[in-house]
Amino acid sequence: VLIGDPLFFAKENESLKIVAPVSGKVSKILRGEKRKIIHIEIESDGYFRSVDTKQQMKWETSSEIKETMLHFGL
Repeated sequence: VLIGDPLFFAKENESLKIVAPVSGKVSKILRGEKRKIIHIEIESDGYFRSVDTKQQMKWETSSEIKETMLHFGL
């Protein structure tokens, strides 16, 4: 995964995403009752690579700004 890659989203609101804080490999996913995600471990690769946000940003309207921020977990 890269910094900013979506790891999962909120079931109630799919536009709300939780993104990776570091780049590396997902090494462990701990699930609870009803497969609820409790914990995700990411083994850092030490390079701090991130998704290319410049290609995906188009800010002409307020709704596009909101959509971009939600996409990147902000």
